[in-house]
Amino acid sequence: MMQRYLAFCCILFLACSGSTETGGTMTFLGDSDLGPPSLKDAGSTNEDTAEPDVEETTPEEVVEEDAGTTLPPGQSGTTDGTGVILNPDVLDGIFVYGVGIDPNSQLGAFGTTPAGAIAMTAVVELSDGIMGIRAYDMNEQKVEEGPDGLIESYPYVQNDDGSIRIDFASPNTSIEVQLWQSCVYGMESYSLLEYPVYADALMTWTAEETYRSQNCGPGGIPKSTGINVHFLRHVQENPHFTPREPNPDSPFGFFMNGVQGQPVLSRLPAVGEDYEDGQLVYYLSPDFPPELRSTVELVLEQWNTVIEERAGNRPFTLSEAPMPSIVPWNPRYRTISWDDSGQMQGAIAPFIDDPTTGEMFETDVIIWMSNLGDMVADYAEFYEAHPEFISDSTDALPDFWGMPPKQQHFHNPIPGGPGADANLPPRVIRRRTFPRKDLHPVHLGQIFEKVGMSLTEEAIIEYIILDFVTHEIGHNLGLRHNFKGSVDRTLHPDTDSSSSAMDYVAGMIHPGTYDAGAMQYGYGDGEISDPFMYGTDEDVDTDPGCARWDFGHPVLFFLGELDRLIAEFPPNTNEGQLEEASMYMEWNKLFNRLRQFFNTDYENWDPEVPVETFAVLLEKVMCVEDCQVHIWFRERLALYLLYTRYVAMDEWHDFPDLNDAQVTVLFENYFNLILDPNQPGNLKQTIIEKLPTSNVSGAGEFLQEMKDYFSDLADKSPEQQQVHDWLQSAN
Repeated sequence: MMQRYLAFCCILFLACSGSTETGGTMTFLGDSDLGPPSLKDAGSTNEDTAEPDVEETTPEEVVEEDAGTTLPPGQSGTTDGTGVILNPDVLDGIFVYGVGIDPNSQLGAFGTTPAGAIAMTAVVELSDGIMGIRAYDMNEQKVEEGPDGLIESYPYVQNDDGSIRIDFASPNTSIEVQLWQSCVYGMESYSLLEYPVYADALMTWTAEETYRSQNCGPGGIPKSTGINVHFLRHVQENPHFTPREPNPDSPFGFFMNGVQGQPVLSRLPAVGEDYEDGQLVYYLSPDFPPELRSTVELVLEQWNTVIEERAGNRPFTLSEAPMPSIVPWNPRYRTISWDDSGQMQGAIAPFIDDPTTGEMFETDVIIWMSNLGDMVADYAEFYEAHPEFISDSTDALPDFWGMPPKQQHFHNPIPGGPGADANLPPRVIRRRTFPRKDLHPVHLGQIFEKVGMSLTEEAIIEYIILDFVTHEIGHNLGLRHNFKGSVDRTLHPDTDSSSSAMDYVAGMIHPGTYDAGAMQYGYGDGEISDPFMYGTDEDVDTDPGCARWDFGHPVLFFLGELDRLIAEFPPNTNEGQLEEASMYMEWNKLFNRLRQFFNTDYENWDPEVPVETFAVLLEKVMCVEDCQVHIWFRERLALYLLYTRYVAMDEWHDFPDLNDAQVTVLFENYFNLILDPNQPGNLKQTIIEKLPTSNVSGAGEFLQEMKDYFSDLADKSPEQQQVHDWLQSAN
């Protein structure tokens, strides 16, 4: 793994060359220069690690200095082997501390989602030869004292001229990272990969690290090895960046940060009419396919055009990385990189923002598309052989891709969210999840539906990269997903499949109308009157129109998904197989969504094609002629017609009420179904047993009516007697 990044000292040298102090000649640390140090009690908690006797300090007001790619060089030090020589005064104040985590490592995964570290505020303490990085609570304005507050530490020596040399060869106190609740990764080994740098008021040191789990259940979880970049940057370091508070009435969704109950939008610097063009330089990794580099250029130019129109400048510039490879998650650089490890298909847009201002001082795009050409070729071959299978619901896909992935949730990158454990000491680093856009058959199916065979395979690959990189740069600009863009048909051209490139729907190869409005809101004058629709990850389970991968009419799309499942699992399918597939694929979310559509405006999304979801589902339950619906589906849908509430994200929510006419139709049909000797007994029993607890208006009266009817039957057939018994037991 270390060989992947052996050449990125070239960029580091460029960073150091802007230093205000004279630096020595730099050579790269190879394997023979520095091996993994022997850490005492490596991987243990800090209760088992000697705590340096540090003198507590009170953070002073931060001195504002120009820093970063958009400003003149700021504070710097001199790299000296494994250490950095600097004036200790530059370590005063409050810092943003964090770790850029290797997304291909076990540490960089949150379930199936790439993850990184949440940047936290910290102070630096110097005492008795130990530089300690200590957690700082911005809300309480206090240093976290004692062992529970010390994040990590390194030795230093005082020079005769008053400067100090901090040695990053081996930590005295090593970091711990929370995985979930009390489960943490503790560092087991640390090997400095290249000389540390303090330049432009940013301290970085990069190491190959191994972590082992603690308190993670029997057997723990696998060790994690990866290349991680530690960093320190003063809070509010950029005096030219003005924080922007969110407008609660705005329809635009940005990532947010903030302290002391004052949320701020996460945004890029150097965007807007007060800035010169081209100050945000993205380095394109050398291993990015040459034939696709012009595609990335086009993406940045399209965003530049939108931003210039709505905010006043063209901030982006694309540059070739001047070496074989750099660490994409190093906060010194903004990168667009191509990962051919084959671990996944998709893309992520990791970023690091200042918790106090929301300034995104590090942003990247990582593309995993190692076998994209093979995937497109396979799909093209399938499409040519079976063109009838490409429909509005993408109702048949090649078996070689297997089942599409389960839906994922991405949370606001602020500590204290789901999975947090208040009992963990403040020194433990929390993780954040990054939105990953997957490439899977639904996406490819939609592309082929949109462009068919009118494009060559090479052109389709370019189309996909345009789609994905446009989306990820949107994340780098601070935009969250907008899964309602595809149903916001009045505010996007007919030629577009959505109002936003932040949707998960094929065809958005340029920023949409929503995205243009968001640039004006986030970076321009903020005055937007268009009533854009917005729904993001946490809305997916509660708003039926907020959906990933939907295409066209929202109700018809998901009814098409139901039809696809019914066709895939015909009546002779083993019920155990259905149960297993239902749990793995979370079909309950599809059933919930269909029930949520009842009596909503989504049913009239296309006035020329109105849909009554209730009637469609009831018809599948009744299934009176040549029924090709598995009894398992009929039972589930029968129950959903009697449900009035559902659980999403551990909270109860109400389904839309049935209107009076629907209630009448429902119970008339259920009455006929229960009386029909040809209808399955299991289906009748399912309905009867749910009636006592159903909150549908009139359910109790209907149950009593059924009881009276069957009790009054003089000569009951065996089937009628069975129904009578079920009714009597239903209480």
